[in-house]
Amino acid sequence: MAIKLAQSSVLCLGILQMVSCGGDPSGSSAPVPPGLDTSGKIAFVSDRTGDLEVLIMNSDGTGSETNLTDRSGDDDAPSWSPDGTKIAFTYDDHSSAPSKISLMDGDGENLQDLPNTGPDQRGGEEIRWSPDGRKIAFQSEAQAGDSEDVYVLDSDGSNFMNLTMRDTIPDRTPRWSLGSNKILFSSDQDGNREIYIMNADGTGPERLTNHTAADENPRWSLDGSEIFFQSDRDGNTEIYVMDTDGNTDDAENLTNDPATDDEPELSPDGTKIAFESDRDGNIEIYVMDTDGNTNDAVNLTNDPATDDEPELSPDGTKIAFESDRDGNI
Repeated sequence: MAIKLAQSSVLCLGILQMVSCGGDPSGSSAPVPPGLDTSGKIAFVSDRTGDLEVLIMNSDGTGSETNLTDRSGDDDAPSWSPDGTKIAFTYDDHSSAPSKISLMDGDGENLQDLPNTGPDQRGGEEIRWSPDGRKIAFQSEAQAGDSEDVYVLDSDGSNFMNLTMRDTIPDRTPRWSLGSNKILFSSDQDGNREIYIMNADGTGPERLTNHTAADENPRWSLDGSEIFFQSDRDGNTEIYVMDTDGNTDDAENLTNDPATDDEPELSPDGTKIAFESDRDGNIEIYVMDTDGNTNDAVNLTNDPATDDEPELSPDGTKIAFESDRDGNI
């Protein structure tokens, strides 16, 4: 049985030192993580009924889990709106018809498949709401066999746009700026994976990194002045930070460990980074200060199983992650 939070799962850890101001859609704090809303609910995906469905549960594990979709076909990759009232997700009805981006209220009411796709569009991953709640960005294949592009649409399904339009070159992991006017993403358009920035309408694309290594998985700092990302430029995958001016000579290796350190997620107050690492022999969830003092990195999970894909709650006090410690993910 597979259970996924957004693209992850539903174990939670309390991080008492990571208290913050929460997920304010005005842009004064970090965007809401896709699987967790501001009222303490976790949206996740499970195939316990045969198809993939979107369920919700309390973040403290109390109460019962509720199947919100409960229909034929696969519902996947849920993402909460910044105000916690709606969930966007992908729907595939297992027919020859293309998969869709769907939308519903946080309680499963008013479910609708958005009229956002072309005749061959293939659903979406990395679904991210703009902090103002007006638009949704995601990565998707224009048709089966193509590489991913970055798309955006209004939250009512209108104004559907392919922002990158490179069907044979992967463009991935869109991340909104706090002002909802810029999008970070990674792309192979110049021959290797680099980090780019563009306007929310796809205009003005600019390459921020310029390195022979793979630079990817970008995250904005709280004030938008820095970008955290993962790269193998020192021979193994590490977490780096650089200024938004794209001067890669100033990129700082924050983790600096012989192990693989990746999947960075910032706390809403911008002082901590949660990430996954195999530095203790298997993949675990760690947290460290954003100042890059790797001696402060703490193994939060410390279990022989694989624990990965961290997502922080909007108030920064909990981390949801996936694990196979019970024999399955």
